[in-house]
Amino acid sequence: MENGVRSQNGITILAGSYLNDLHFTKYYWLFGSAPGSQKNNSQYKGKLVVQRIFHSQCYNILLLFSPMSADHTPDYEQIATDLAHQGYAVCDGFLNSTEVVNILQTDEFQNSKLHFRKAAVGKTNKLVNEAIRGDYIQWIDPASAPPCIGIYLDHLMQMIRYLNQSLYLSLKGVEIHRTLYPPGAHYKRHLDQFRSDDHRKLSVICYLNEQWQPKQGGQLRLHIPDGAIDILPEGGKLVCFRSDLIEHEVLPALRDRFSLTGWAVDREPGI
Repeated sequence: MENGVRSQNGITILAGSYLNDLHFTKYYWLFGSAPGSQKNNSQYKGKLVVQRIFHSQCYNILLLFSPMSADHTPDYEQIATDLAHQGYAVCDGFLNSTEVVNILQTDEFQNSKLHFRKAAVGKTNKLVNEAIRGDYIQWIDPASAPPCIGIYLDHLMQMIRYLNQSLYLSLKGVEIHRTLYPPGAHYKRHLDQFRSDDHRKLSVICYLNEQWQPKQGGQLRLHIPDGAIDILPEGGKLVCFRSDLIEHEVLPALRDRFSLTGWAVDREPGI
C-alpha cells in the first residue's frame, strides 16, 4: 500500500501496512522464528509445535474455570485474526460504557494523584525520567481488585483462553496497572519486552476516557513496517499487540488520559 493517511473507526492509518501474508505471520506464532532462519527445519518445527500445543491446552483447561462476565462478550475471534494477520488488534467496546464509568468512579481513579506513583524506566535499575515517560501508575492485585475491574480481568482471561487455542500460545495470565497521563505527559518510542526478560508476550491497553475528541491528542502510535498508525484512547477500546515486535509511543494530550495497561505473560503473573 502506498504511503498515505486515512481514518477508520477512530484509527488514523499514517502509512504502509503490517504484514499481509497470514500464513507467514502464523509461522511466527507457531514456530517462534522466521522462515529461512537456522532453526527452520522439520524436526525443530515439529517438536516446537507439539510443545506449544501441549502447553497451551494445559493452560486452557485451567482457564476454563475462570469466572466469566455475562454482560457482553468481546469479539475474541476478530482479535485473534488481527493479531495473526498484522501483529496488533483494536477492539471497540471491549468494555461497555457502564463498565468504564464504574471503573472511573473508584477512589483510585477519582483521587489518582494521591494513589498513583510516577512510573519508572527500566526493569532492574528503575529510574524516573519524565523526558522519556510522564505517566503515573498503580499496580492491580487481582485478589483485591474491585468487582468493576474484576469484570475487565475476566474478559482478559477469556481472551487469553481463546488466543491460546487459536494461535497455539502458552499465556498464563496478565499483569495490569492503572495508568494516568496528565495533560502534556508522553511516553517516547519503545518496546514493551525487556531484553533480559521475554515473558511479556502481548501488550494490552483498555482506555477509560469518555467523549474523547481527536483534537485532545493522546493517541497511541504503533510503529509498524513502512509507517505507523495513531489510535485514539476512546473509552472501552482495547488495543492488543505483540510486545516483542511493535514499538510504540504515547503522544501528549490536553486532558487527563486514563487506562488499564498491562501484559499477557507466559509465566505465573507477579513473579
